[in-house]
Amino acid sequence: LKGAAGLLQDERRRPRGIFMEVHPYAWSSFGTTSESLLNRLRANRYLVLGMDGSAVESITSWGAIVATSNHG
Repeated sequence: LKGAAGLLQDERRRPRGIFMEVHPYAWSSFGTTSESLLNRLRANRYLVLGMDGSAVESITSWGAIVATSNHG
């Protein structure tokens, strides 16, 4: 996501949805945390949802999330 900052901020080209498989137990090796990932998505106006449709507040285990464009 760091490398895609320009794309995520471009209203004409930004993806309407992003599907991500997440592996939080490996993130410390890359300097990533649940908070940093979610903050980056939210800063670019994405709503982050679990596969059950509920809002994601923290990522603590392996799984998948969907970030949807939030233009509001």
